[in-house]
Formats: sequence, C-alpha cells, structure tokens
Amino acid sequence: MKNSIFYIIILITNLISAQEKSIDDYVSNIWNIDHTGSVKSIFIERLEFYRNKESRIDTSRITNKVFYDKKNNLIKRNDYSEGLKEPTQIIYYDTLNRVSKIIRKHKGEITEVFKQYFSSISEYPDSLNIFEKGIKTQYINHFSNILLTKKEFFRNDTLRHYNLYKYNSYNQLTKKLFINTKNGFGVILDKSFTGNKSEKHLNANDSTIYKYQKKIDTLIIKKYRYNKLDKIIKKIKNKNLEIVIEDDFWNGKLNSRFSNYKWKDSIKTEYLRFNKKLEVDEYKNITTSKDKIIKRWKNSMTNERPENVEIKTIQTKYDKFNNWINKTYILNGLIEKEINRKIEYNWH
Repeated sequence: MKNSIFYIIILITNLISAQEKSIDDYVSNIWNIDHTGSVKSIFIERLEFYRNKESRIDTSRITNKVFYDKKNNLIKRNDYSEGLKEPTQIIYYDTLNRVSKIIRKHKGEITEVFKQYFSSISEYPDSLNIFEKGIKTQYINHFSNILLTKKEFFRNDTLRHYNLYKYNSYNQLTKKLFINTKNGFGVILDKSFTGNKSEKHLNANDSTIYKYQKKIDTLIIKKYRYNKLDKIIKKIKNKNLEIVIEDDFWNGKLNSRFSNYKWKDSIKTEYLRFNKKLEVDEYKNITTSKDKIIKRWKNSMTNERPENVEIKTIQTKYDKFNNWINKTYILNGLIEKEINRKIEYNWH
C-alpha cells in the first residue's frame, strides 16, 4: 500500500507541475507515435473528411514526421503545412525528450523562434527564449536542487512579473504566488474614464494554494484561488485501472467534472456540467477501445430528447513488425477520418 501511495503522489505532483511548463503554451502534443522496435522515423498523415449540404467531400490534411536516434530517443519533429513538401516548423529535442529549439520556415527564410537551455535533469529549463514579431519574451527559472522555486517573465528585457513556488516535505507543490511589478501587465484607462489623464491599473497579485489529503489508496488535491475552492483532483492507479477525476468550482460551487478512466485496452472520458441545483445539466462520455469509439451526450438545449449515441468503428492495418500503419474511422458506413503512417526502421 505504501508503494502505491508513493506512486500516486509522484503522478499527482507531475500533474500539477506540468501546468507550469511555459513551453506547453506554444507546442502541441505529438500524437500517433506509439511503436515497438528500433524505429528511425515515422511519417504521419491525418486526413479528415467533411460532407457539406451538397454531399461534396471537403478534406483537411495534417502531416508530421518524427525522427529517433538508435537509443529510441526523439531527435526532432517536422510539421508540414497542407500541400508543402518542406516543413514549415521543426522542433528539436534533447536526449531527455525535452524541447530544445524550434525553427520556422517561411518564403525561404529560416527563423529561430524558441530556444530552451537546460543544465540539469529537471523538466524545467534554466531559460526559455521566444523571438516573434520583433518581440523578445523570456522565462528565467530558479531552482533549489531540481525543484522550481521562482519563474521570472521578461518582455523585451524588462521584468514584468514573476511566480514563487513553495513545497512540502514530500516535494509537493503547496503554494504558487503571482507577483506583478510596476512594469507588469494590466489595464490602461484613457481620459474618458479617468477624467484628466491616462492611468494604468496593474493586475493584482494572486496566490494559488494546494492542499493534500490521503484516503486509503487515493490522493485528493484541493486547489484554492482568491481564498475559494477552485478545483479538486483525485487520482489513483493500480495494475488494472488508472483514474483521474477533476472537479471545477465557480464561486465555491461545483460547476463541472472531467473524469478519465484508463484500462489496459480501453479509455473512457466523461464530462459533466452542473446547474445551480447541482443537477447534471449536460454530459458527454466517450469510450475508446481498439476497434470502436462510442460517444454519448446530452446538452441543456436537448434535455427533453433521448440521449444521443454515436458509434464509430476503427479498422487497423499493421506492418510485418506489428506496428500499425493505417487506422480508418467509419461512422454510419462512411469514412470520417484516416491516419496513415510510414515507418522507417534502423535495421534497413
């Protein structure tokens, strides 16, 4: 039991910490790269088909290519715009799969727009530098061992605001303080509001508090903002099931709930929204297995109607190394989406 609790604590701590990685605001996740064996590269093509009122088919196409070294570490990812053979964006990774640099190509010009510097094994960089549209943005991180204790935000070399982080004896985040500076962001009111001169009103300083409670093999985290309950996170993992439940509150009252249930061969996600009486006002749940996606939903506009149900089948093709190379999603007998992969192996 103790080992189970320790593992849950680590997972929850990572869940909270991940919300603070500045690069996540700028880089989308990489999907459809699961594989086995020694892979050199994977080219991914995602096609989605839309049928308009005239029954004509419109198609959207997204393509990426990811590259690995011989130790199966991610090296880089190429993002392509529709119809272009050369990548419009290249993301580079270090040996710990952390984003190190991002360059973009436009009309033959290559521009470095993101760069991160790391000096330790922390998931956080010492600094993140962003160069875009003539503006330089920089995040500077400060650490105690590998724990992030302070994050400074600079715009054009001027400190605008910073965050301070405090932890308990288990290295769990317990408090995040947002501190504005005189050069920080806010609202500028012109003379029509102030009467005689323009005035700048800075965003107020803020703090977020995290409290932890352990019940048997479940860890409960309560998040408070402005001295009010903002979120409750519950997470548990055992050999058969992993569960994450997030309750969001508005003015101290439960507003919505997001749940994720993950088994070995399937995943179920559920979203509930509550009214003022704490009754379920609308919901949506999606169960995804190897060959099927079942979606059920009901919203506040159609509560008098029966539940909506949508069943989508998935057809999958594999290569001789048992890695999938095609997934076709079919709804009501029509192809809705298709994902194609070309995999290059290191032994070829």
